[in-house]
Amino acid sequence: MVIARKGLILFLILFVCLSKAIADQGDDIEPAQSLKLELQKIDDLNKKSNRLLNQDPEEALVFAEKALKLSYKVNNARRISSSLRHVGDVYQYNGELNTALSYFYNALKISRVNDDKIGIKSSQNNLGSLYYTIGDYKNSLFYHFEALKMKKEMNDLLGIGISLNNIGMVHQKLKDYENALKYYTESQEIFNKLNKSSLLVSTINNIGSLYSELKNEPLAIKHFNASIKLSKKTKNLNGLAIAYKGLGQLYESEGKNYRAGLYYNRSLKLSQQIKDKNNISGNYFYLSRLEFFKNEYENSLILLDKSHALAESSRTKERLMENFELYAKIFDKLGDYEKAYRYQNKYIDLKNYLFNEKLAKNLSNIQMEIEEEKKQQALARKDMEISENKAKTTFLFTIFILTLALVALFYSMYKSKNRLNAKLQDSNDEILSQKIEIENQKESLVKNNLELEKAQQVIKEQNDVLNEINAQLESIVKSRTKELKTTNSELEIALKELDSFIYKTSHDIRGPLARLMGLCNVALMDVEDEKSLNYFEMLNGTANYLNSMLARLSTVSDIKNMELKLEPIDFIELTDSVLAENSLYDGFSKIKFNVSVSKNIKFFSDQTLLKLVMHNLIENAIKFHRKTEKSESFVDINVYKKNNKLYINVADNGIGINKAEFPQIFEMFARGSGKHQTAGLGLYMVKLSVEKLKGKIALLENNPDLTEFEIEIPFQIPVIQSKMTLQSA
Repeated sequence: MVIARKGLILFLILFVCLSKAIADQGDDIEPAQSLKLELQKIDDLNKKSNRLLNQDPEEALVFAEKALKLSYKVNNARRISSSLRHVGDVYQYNGELNTALSYFYNALKISRVNDDKIGIKSSQNNLGSLYYTIGDYKNSLFYHFEALKMKKEMNDLLGIGISLNNIGMVHQKLKDYENALKYYTESQEIFNKLNKSSLLVSTINNIGSLYSELKNEPLAIKHFNASIKLSKKTKNLNGLAIAYKGLGQLYESEGKNYRAGLYYNRSLKLSQQIKDKNNISGNYFYLSRLEFFKNEYENSLILLDKSHALAESSRTKERLMENFELYAKIFDKLGDYEKAYRYQNKYIDLKNYLFNEKLAKNLSNIQMEIEEEKKQQALARKDMEISENKAKTTFLFTIFILTLALVALFYSMYKSKNRLNAKLQDSNDEILSQKIEIENQKESLVKNNLELEKAQQVIKEQNDVLNEINAQLESIVKSRTKELKTTNSELEIALKELDSFIYKTSHDIRGPLARLMGLCNVALMDVEDEKSLNYFEMLNGTANYLNSMLARLSTVSDIKNMELKLEPIDFIELTDSVLAENSLYDGFSKIKFNVSVSKNIKFFSDQTLLKLVMHNLIENAIKFHRKTEKSESFVDINVYKKNNKLYINVADNGIGINKAEFPQIFEMFARGSGKHQTAGLGLYMVKLSVEKLKGKIALLENNPDLTEFEIEIPFQIPVIQSKMTLQSA
């Protein structure tokens, strides 16, 4: 009877276990087809909210709240938890941290009740990040380690990378740079392996910030530039704003305040574009601090008020602390010592709360406690496994033979107890060893803190000396700048007077010269005496030479004073026009012209200046061609685009230019060749015109048998309407 009763009891236990197993399996059965569409819609809404978070937070909140409402309607716990986290993400992004905290805690609670490991780890990650933003680093570290533990159990590589990055950020805030860099490096390796660009940008920015705090400028700049390049490539505005802010902090720490201000303003503009309140508040603070350094205390106060209003709305403790410190300094400079004293006390109280020495010393203890908790949980799981095995053994042996089952049960319990006692003894020994090691680490940390305090004092003294030197240098720079402005002003007046003199002289002389040329032409037609004709021809040639020189001098003046008129350039048409204008020169028909213009060049520039450039280069090539039939004379003209710049190459195999004349070839009144008498203004005008177009010209030395000029003009030229037209020289 007793055996039957025990058998019945065991049967009932087995039935309950089987029922529970079936119930557990039922939780994992796919929802009916009618529910699938609703669940898919919830997932799509949350994905849209996540995509819009950095671009349009208000729209992101609309989608997240729709997903949450629908999740409650279908009563799906996993979707409710997920939607709560997405709503919390938007509130955290907008700086409403208390509201975000409420959503994240509710999400964690629901996930734990339903044993949803994915929801639990995600909620823990959210809470860790939120506590970091608030400045509660102890809670931040606790939740990040909890999330990391669960992600490792689930083999979630991406999640592990995110948690490692977040833990590194907490260590950096507590000045534990060695551990911070260790966690960042592990995170970076994972994101590189998974090709997660947006997360990689965040980690690279964090490493750059760490090296900036360590005063390692080369490595800091290297990482921030890498982040900027990757952010632009992936259109990650948030990562780009943080990288710009990091560069601003780096340059400010080096005393390069002007450059720091440029990067802070870039970061502020991007942060306002994506409505990132924390970054907006931070950038206003840094700009306020730069104004303070310039002794612009009123401007500094205006900017700091903007920062503080945002910091109070988001309750970001670290930002509030830095604002309090700067308020105290500003009011001290303004002579309002009551306010300065009040803000100084607020700064000290908040600083002691955030960075108390006890928290820094207990960092290693927190990690050890988490590890110890892991071991205790592992022991509990082992106990559970042993109990389950014992129940199964008892059940099976009771069915076959009750007596043998009882003997086996007692024997199993005896063995299990021995094994458990052995494991517990090993665990106790290990815990004792760890406690001893922790005590040793505590002593080492105390010693290191003392050394750090001494080092910080030395750094402070050195910074004071550097500030004095910077102030002296700034005074010298201002004095030199004033002298340079005066000299430049005098030089501009002299240049204007010279241009005016050249212009008036050329126009005053050209009237009498034209009459002289007219008389020479009349004389050449009327005079028959051969000797007189020879004199008049010489006089006419000299007059023409002088007229050409005056025309070119006038053109030089026009080039300097003209405004550009941009229009589309057809280089084939332009080249044909220039060749036609030069076709009357002696020897033109004996020269082979090779013209090559790249297709699809859409170039806007000043038609007149480009034509003047081409005209003078081709004219020189014709004038200085080799007048011999031993070799064929040619002129190569190439127009092409490279690296967003236009290149024009003109090369000929003429008589060439002496190498000794290379340095002066583009100067006024320089001679291109000793074998020809010219005004020496052609190449000077070419150089002047090219520089007017923001370009540059060079005489290449690639081939000793060729005279080759290369012109380089950028495509980006400001649009300016022309008020003057050049005369062709």
